[in-house]
Amino acid sequence: MKGLDVIEIRSARKDRNLVEKILIEIIKDLTVDNKFQKITFYKHSTLKTDFCIHIECDLEEGNLHLPPQIIQLIPALKNLGLTTQSLWKRQFISTNSN
Repeated sequence: MKGLDVIEIRSARKDRNLVEKILIEIIKDLTVDNKFQKITFYKHSTLKTDFCIHIECDLEEGNLHLPPQIIQLIPALKNLGLTTQSLWKRQFISTNSN
């Protein structure tokens, strides 16, 4: 089963570039072992303090828990301004009208 972990960060720190560099390093560390299918980093279009990370991953059927690599990051992300972290399960919808 496919999942999407959505991490939203609102940094109150003055040095936005430093926060962005730290987040990019975290993403690079996550991509080293190739456990995640895709990691996408977003910056808010108008709010310079807001960032979002989408991590696509495989979830075991019946187990909707975060991967251990993400759980280990939560304290560091809280220090950077973590506001929301949520795990989404991909839902397939049949468009076949038969």
